[in-house]
Parts: sequence; C-alpha cells; structure tokens
Amino acid sequence: MQDSKFLLNFATVIKCWIMDIALNSTNNYWNLLKHLSSDVKLELISRLSRSLQNDKADSKSENVSASSFYGVWKDSDFPMDADSMVSEIKLS
Repeated sequence: MQDSKFLLNFATVIKCWIMDIALNSTNNYWNLLKHLSSDVKLELISRLSRSLQNDKADSKSENVSASSFYGVWKDSDFPMDADSMVSEIKLS
C-alpha cells in the first residue's frame, strides 16, 4: 500500500514537472514571437496549421489493421514450409 501511494505521488510530480517544462517552452516561444509583425505571425499560424493537418493525415494513413493484409500472400509465394525456413535462417 505504501509503495502504491509513493508511485502515485511520484507520477503526479513527474506530470507537474513535464507540464512546467511545456509551459516554460511556450512562454519562451511567445517571448521570441510577440514582437514580430502581424504578417509574419499570420504566416507562422498558416504553417503551424498546415503541419497539424499533415500530422492528422499521416496518423490516418498509419492506422492499418492486420485484416487488410488478409489474402495478400499465397502459399505458392513461398517455396518451402515454415520449419524449412526456420532451419535455413538458423544455418545462415
């Protein structure tokens, strides 16, 4: 019981620490960017938006299930059975 409380407290401390780092990074970026012109800020917004859209598109294309590969390979594609393949791999 003591260990679980310690781990819970430790996890909470780590989460807070990570959040502080993220907020400090955000503040540091803001301090660099806040003096830029409106046009430059709008260009940055546009680029960030496009990068988020690309990330979303990439994550959709990465969601591939194993069932989509059903029937892709046929037994005739492999000249030997699994045991023979394992033996050949071990010998090489």
